[in-house]
Amino acid sequence: MDYRQIGQALASHINQSSGVPTGAALQGMIADLAADHPELQLPMRDLVSRPAFQLLIAKANSGGGMLQRDALINEVRPLFSAPVLEALSELLNGFLNLPSSTNQHQAAAEREEWNRQRPPSDSPQGMASEPAEDNPLVAGSRGHLVTLALGWSLVAAGIGLALSSPIFCGYVGLCPVSKDSKMHN
Repeated sequence: MDYRQIGQALASHINQSSGVPTGAALQGMIADLAADHPELQLPMRDLVSRPAFQLLIAKANSGGGMLQRDALINEVRPLFSAPVLEALSELLNGFLNLPSSTNQHQAAAEREEWNRQRPPSDSPQGMASEPAEDNPLVAGSRGHLVTLALGWSLVAAGIGLALSSPIFCGYVGLCPVSKDSKMHN
């Protein structure tokens, strides 16, 4: 199944389901439909988990949504290499029932070349357009460490703010005791 066919099958599954599928359901569909493309499972899962993709669901198989598709591709452009972006674009073209964005022969040749040059599929570096040490999506990377440090700083600041609130600190019994309150006890 090529990328366009995966998009068409995804649109068909969504149109047949009752209601809007959850993010987990969409990711499960991608896992099933893209089983022959393990190197693109993570980028495809990332794509369907984005709010911009949720906006495209109403346009599934409609022949419309080109601007929304372009906005979604531009949103993930910093994260993935050109061949991955081309595959995601073809998936979205199939999903929306839009014409192919490139010559099929040229796209197939580019994918073959990419497959020869890319690292093994279990390496996140094969999917990222930036080096792994700068990619915040790759665990152990410099970007990941900065994100992790920023997150913990925000948690610590939140706890500090909560404990400085008289309502919260009184509730948990951690309020500082003033001299006046000691005299009254």
